[in-house]
Amino acid sequence: MSDREYLNEEKYRNTTRRLRIVSLLMIVLGLTGFIGCGILLFGHFLSFDQSGLVGFAWILCMAVFGFGLVLYFTSRQREISAYMIQQQMPVLKETVRELTPLAGETAKDLAPAAGEIAKEIAKGVKEGLKDE
Repeated sequence: MSDREYLNEEKYRNTTRRLRIVSLLMIVLGLTGFIGCGILLFGHFLSFDQSGLVGFAWILCMAVFGFGLVLYFTSRQREISAYMIQQQMPVLKETVRELTPLAGETAKDLAPAAGEIAKEIAKGVKEGLKDE
């Protein structure tokens, strides 16, 4: 196995597992901190001097929670894509069934015009050869 091998299933699963663990930790810590800081801020348990620092921690915990969600959905991207494809496949199959006869009819309608174009091109090539 080379270092540049991108489609390694074992490496993918290990990375995904680590990413899910980190993202779940970020979600839990961010949500816990957000709720805790919110209770401290809005429950009037702090003095005015401490509220700025706790307010900053409150916003920081919300950001950690948001980044955790983004990482979690990124780690589930393969499953999300598979689900979306499974939902779209019947519609795509029906579309292909409907368009196949239409493509055949269109080809039949365009065949005479394509023949005329080919004749004109051949005629132009023959005239070009005569001129040389």
